[in-house]
Amino acid sequence: MEKYYINTCKLSKPVLVYNIDDTSNEDRQIYKVVDVILCYQLYFKWALFTVLSTDKQDLILNLIWLKNYNFKINRQKGKIVIIQCLI
Repeated sequence: MEKYYINTCKLSKPVLVYNIDDTSNEDRQIYKVVDVILCYQLYFKWALFTVLSTDKQDLILNLIWLKNYNFKINRQKGKIVIIQCLI
């Protein structure tokens, strides 16, 4: 995360990560969070994202945020459109 100048905050107690079959992933735990202000056109939203470290890279996740927004992603044009906001 330091490589991209993203300031993280260490959690006092790690959060367990579960696999798709609901078994605990013993090798992965969430140790950090990051405050993010998301900007889309004239829309601004604060969100708290968790940081999951893997062997090769860090992943920034926020499942609650992803559940509340419906996106249309056009990879060819490099555009993201929010179709529906559920909050």
